[in-house]
Amino acid sequence: MEQLKEKLYKYMELYGNLDSRTVEVSQELDKLIVKKMKGEKVI
Repeated sequence: MEQLKEKLYKYMELYGNLDSRTVEVSQELDKLIVKKMKGEKVI
């Protein structure tokens, strides 16, 4: 999950907050956060 956070920050710097690539990474991170909140194992 930390690697995905770092990727998100990098994409935000490179492409901006509203770029489709940044949004896609953000949504991936959101899914992992929801899994963790549900008590599921997150890799």
